[in-house]
Amino acid sequence: MKSFELVLIGHPDKVCDRVSQVICNHNKNGRNAIECCWGNKLFTVNGETDFKWTTAKLEKVVKSVLDKEIGLIKEELDSITVVNNLNVQSSEINNIVGDLGTGDNGIYFGGYHRVYSPVIRKMKVLCLALTAKKLSEWGYRSDGKFIFTVDKTGEIVKFVINVASFSGVELKTDKLIDFIKAFVGDLTEIGVNPKGNWHNCFAFADSGLTGRKLACDGTCGLFSHGGGAMFGKDISKADVTVPLYLGMLAEQYANKGIFKRKIVSLEASSIIGDKELTIYKNGRLFSKIPFKVMKDYVGSHELNIFGVLK
Repeated sequence: MKSFELVLIGHPDKVCDRVSQVICNHNKNGRNAIECCWGNKLFTVNGETDFKWTTAKLEKVVKSVLDKEIGLIKEELDSITVVNNLNVQSSEINNIVGDLGTGDNGIYFGGYHRVYSPVIRKMKVLCLALTAKKLSEWGYRSDGKFIFTVDKTGEIVKFVINVASFSGVELKTDKLIDFIKAFVGDLTEIGVNPKGNWHNCFAFADSGLTGRKLACDGTCGLFSHGGGAMFGKDISKADVTVPLYLGMLAEQYANKGIFKRKIVSLEASSIIGDKELTIYKNGRLFSKIPFKVMKDYVGSHELNIFGVLK
């Protein structure tokens, strides 16, 4: 058996991922590397972009996410100050990368496990389904995380969720459990807040940073994860494009039976500006693929906030 962890949309780190991605999407054809930091009442937006952001416009975008997607109440929203700390991307880097080259130095991994990977993907769908609006119907908030244990046949045998709740509100825990059962099955042992309910949440109790949930964004620790944050970056950045492409490639090979083992692991590396990447399997040369091919594939699909390319 193997256990994995995922976070909900309101976890402070995932909030920063989401805000970074929304800001990036406003400049979809440009160059972006957006990183946010949220601590208590201060939300700072850092990084590089070639889009001109006023602080007023940036604040509107940030608070829209916090309101509509994360479910902050008016008092919490009004208390937050948004800091605009964005810079223009270096012209030197821009010239090196050009239209065909990679935007990062790094080592990247992608993998697929025929038993565990489909279960992880299903649990990421559950993360998407546990929206702030849906959770609030049962008295809960969107900040939380869960651990699930999977046996060697792919059955989820145990599921434990820690999720914040509204203070002074009747909790409909049975409704939450029934909702989870639709994803994990009736035979799964489900626990909700086993150490008790909690109300102080989001970055008012913790802090958040873009890219701090790399394992959750990728394969939940099944395979190594190289590079940096997957969100808030345009597809010229190899940090996001190469792992996603390698993951797709590994899944294709695993399901077609090209490799006999149930696990397929691929890796590649790049120096900024590289136009072609060498792919390795288990340390052996496997293929060479133009970065443009990777970019075109990832750019033609939608990446959700939990790292699944649709």
